[in-house]
Amino acid sequence: MRERGLIPAVRIDGGIMKEFCRGKHLWLWLKHARRRAAPTTWAGILLGIWCGITASLAFALPEAKTIRIGEINPLTGKLAVHGQEIHQGILYAVEEINAGDGLQGRQVELISRDDQSRPDVAINQAQELILREKVSGLVGGYVDSQVGPISEVALHHQVPYVASASLQEALTRERKNPFFFRVARLDGIVTPLCQFIKEVLKPRQAAIIHAATPGSTEFAGDLKGCLEAAGVTIPIVEKFRPGSPDFSALLLKLRVAKVDVLISGGFYPDHLVLLRQIHEQHIPLKAYIGPWGVAYDGLIRELGNLSENVFGACAWNPGITLPGTEQASSAFVEGFQKR
Repeated sequence: MRERGLIPAVRIDGGIMKEFCRGKHLWLWLKHARRRAAPTTWAGILLGIWCGITASLAFALPEAKTIRIGEINPLTGKLAVHGQEIHQGILYAVEEINAGDGLQGRQVELISRDDQSRPDVAINQAQELILREKVSGLVGGYVDSQVGPISEVALHHQVPYVASASLQEALTRERKNPFFFRVARLDGIVTPLCQFIKEVLKPRQAAIIHAATPGSTEFAGDLKGCLEAAGVTIPIVEKFRPGSPDFSALLLKLRVAKVDVLISGGFYPDHLVLLRQIHEQHIPLKAYIGPWGVAYDGLIRELGNLSENVFGACAWNPGITLPGTEQASSAFVEGFQKR
């Protein structure tokens, strides 16, 4: 079943904008990731919001020279590394749009807010952006414990919201929210990861641990089912609270179960703590996998040699792009580095 709010990724150019706006759903890949042309990704998302505003809403918008879009991300707190990454992608997309023809000839004004990695703050920021700043749409959001509440605020006020990092299937499959869209889906992570573990790592036994968040919990369940169907034994599946300072009890279970591959659905700070304690307690792992929160230079700087045999899913990397998009990809990298 296709999730509501998802259509295949497309490149957004002025010539096809009307066709894009006619689509039932709007969906593009995150930041400069998994796209047909690097510079069009967040630009496409912002265009998607504008299409939704002009084609879907039942009220007239006042004429203005700019389109005001609100961004909510964890710029501080335990999820700050993730939120700052998304924030930089959105900033660059706005710069690209405004350097060109804008959206239907209008410039984009981005109004950013920090949710401090807290759901209650995310709700307040969403309400403030909609009611006081009068934004036409919302973008951003990391983890479903923040994204879910923002989506409810967006629904209440009938403002389009495109979430940058959301996996909880219930947000699109069980809730009727025509104003909520996302740029990621769970099987896009689970399927390739399951194949990699089965065909490349070939573990004797694997363990799955995950943060106690909706998306990470669903990830663990789906990955367990996929791996077991592939013949991989999974003796341990456990959740933990994000930001936990000590994983000793869990690591003891890994040792007793003789697990040789660990998949951790945690976040950047969790990976740092876990990998240090795995080394300190001499847990004999063949591989450590973090589907998110691992593909950062900072992790290698912090851990040095402890980052060996650590694998992470990276949405996009320079040099990996579809045929015919190499020039656009290189231009994106060069432009971003010049900021």
